[in-house]
Amino acid sequence: MELFDKLGVDWRLLIAQIINFSLLLFILYKFLYKPVLNLMEKRERKVRESLDNAKKIEEKLLNTEREKEAIIKKAKEKELNIIREAEKKANERRDNIIKKIEKETGDLINKTKEKLRLEKKETINEIKKEIAELIVLSVEKILQEKMDDEEDKRIVEKIVNDINNKNL
Repeated sequence: MELFDKLGVDWRLLIAQIINFSLLLFILYKFLYKPVLNLMEKRERKVRESLDNAKKIEEKLLNTEREKEAIIKKAKEKELNIIREAEKKANERRDNIIKKIEKETGDLINKTKEKLRLEKKETINEIKKEIAELIVLSVEKILQEKMDDEEDKRIVEKIVNDINNKNL
């Protein structure tokens, strides 16, 4: 915890982001990956059924005349085309889903990084303002007299600018 504080990282925010990311992965798995797998299993069953049916047809056709052998060749060609198309479509869908998940994950990471960067910048600016106020109070105590508001603003702006210039 102390290490996170020294690095300027809010551990609660980090844990929340890890939980959000895990939730996103779970949702993607539940609603995208599983349905695609189920679809592929159904297609695989259909292909297997097609192959089984084709074998039965081949057995029947082997016992017939030469005309029926031509029909067997056509059935085999159609079968191969169906399998190729099914594999091609399944691969395309899988690739599209993977690309989409990678893009969404990258976007989420970039948004999170930007949010952390802005929060860090805001925190640093708040600290600089507080330091400037403390310096003004210290100077007032040293001088034992209150300066007017215009003079206060001018001194605070000068100190803040000096601090910013030193840190940049």
